[in-house]
Amino acid sequence: MNIAILGASGKVGRQILQRLYEENKIEGLRLTLIARNTDRIEGAIRDIKSALPLRILTGAARPATINADLSSDYADLKNADMVVMLASAWPTTEQKRRFAEIDNTNRLVQSYLNREMVREISSQIATHAPNALTIMVTNQSDMMTMTAREVLPPHRVLGFGGIIDSSRLRLLLGREGLTDKGHMIGYHNNDMVPMLSSLPAVDKDTLDKITNETRAYGGNVLALQKDTAFPTLDSGSSVLPGYGIYTAIAALTGQIPPIEESFNTVLTDPAVATNYGVPSNSALSIPIRLERGAYRLVSSHCLTPAEQAHMVGAQARLTEQYEMLLSSGAKAERGRSMYQEPARPGAVAG
Repeated sequence: MNIAILGASGKVGRQILQRLYEENKIEGLRLTLIARNTDRIEGAIRDIKSALPLRILTGAARPATINADLSSDYADLKNADMVVMLASAWPTTEQKRRFAEIDNTNRLVQSYLNREMVREISSQIATHAPNALTIMVTNQSDMMTMTAREVLPPHRVLGFGGIIDSSRLRLLLGREGLTDKGHMIGYHNNDMVPMLSSLPAVDKDTLDKITNETRAYGGNVLALQKDTAFPTLDSGSSVLPGYGIYTAIAALTGQIPPIEESFNTVLTDPAVATNYGVPSNSALSIPIRLERGAYRLVSSHCLTPAEQAHMVGAQARLTEQYEMLLSSGAKAERGRSMYQEPARPGAVAG
């Protein structure tokens, strides 16, 4: 299998590479690693490889060999079976301030900067790897997933985010002495809720507290990791996203048994859509089954009327905010002098 990682030189990309090089079980697994600065990727790989002999001393299994091709040319996406999109552009303080005049929530500025980049990269994927499954990590992942689906077959794009929320939910459930199982569903933007059918019996007050903490977890990590020397740089989670993507890759390559995790996916099955209370071809984070070479929708969960109503609302809010993004982009274009051009694709891992 050939896995392409776009924007592989950043923090999340490094986490993915570390897990792959430490845990890979497929001899000859091929990685195509694309970024503007391939030296950074080469340096990261050499660093990771140099630690493997010590890891083996601790009793860890010797990992299978990986063949990695480093490139800054999108033509090298050819024959990729899977594409992981990490590339991201980051707004400056001035861009944030100016964009606040258009969107006072301060949530759309990075999506605005990333949108054209994602469209361009999606066009490259469509040209060079039209059959690849694309996993979108670039922020805001649900909106960028919608952007990619404007270019790529919608069912071949999965939005990352739900797996992060679900992992945090399980951590907090475990803290309360409860199960370490459960899924978050909805719109990955403080609009996710626990799927009750995936949880044990939890009293409402405890579940509400855990839900609120789960939603706030990423923002707390970002705030705690602020670097006082670089106060304008937003540096949030990288270990969890990197491990989440590695886990998805491991399932899709058959290195671990199939898993069920929450990703933004298109509900192409009318029965599944009805179960979630939304029209067919809606797209939200729901549990899907990742298995060797493919994913599939899961129809075994039973939602309550309240959960179905939430999913309807989540879809409406995602659509509304995406339309706001497009409208904000149009307004920004009219005052374009206040913005720098977005970074070229592959500059920074998100």
